[in-house]
Amino acid sequence: PEQKDFWSKIAAEEIKHASWIFKLRSQAEEGSLYFKEGRFKTEAIKTSLEYIKNQNNRSKK
Repeated sequence: PEQKDFWSKIAAEEIKHASWIFKLRSQAEEGSLYFKEGRFKTEAIKTSLEYIKNQNNRSKK
């Protein structure tokens, strides 16, 4: 109960993040999503994806 506000705020932020991801996915599927080439480093993206996969696997245990 004492951290209710904190966790409510975190949950609301995650819902907003999920909304952004769904919008990006829709734009990517439509072919209307463009990024400046070289804006994101390939290795950084790979590292982030690997971390997410590991966290997802850990959450299933």
